[in-house]
Amino acid sequence: MNAQMVELGMAWVYRRFAKDSVLFELERQAQADKRGLWADSDPVAPWEYRHNKRAQAAL
Repeated sequence: MNAQMVELGMAWVYRRFAKDSVLFELERQAQADKRGLWADSDPVAPWEYRHNKRAQAAL
């Protein structure tokens, strides 16, 4: 399931925990083909989005 979501551009590879090198290649291909979230000109990783939201809430 993870590989299919990454291949379709519907999920990021979470580098902190990913152990399957195939996922990284699938993500690279999805980026190159601009599939799913990679069609956005400036996609934001979920962990960056959450970090930014917490920082804004602290202000």
